Amino acid sequence: MQSCPNCGSREVGRIGSDHYYCHDCCVEMSELEGGLVIHQVEEDGTLVQIDEWS
Repeated sequence: MQSCPNCGSREVGRIGSDHYYCHDCCVEMSELEGGLVIHQVEEDGTLVQIDEWS
């Protein structure tokens, strides 16, 4: 992944197979079949889905 689709930052790192994390806007992204799901990481570590791109 070249840049974050949420904020446009290039500070994106891989955290697992098909999972990425943006250090600037603190979102986690998962690549699924033909799409991308974006989750906000809450203070307690839970993930809340904020967007889905197909």
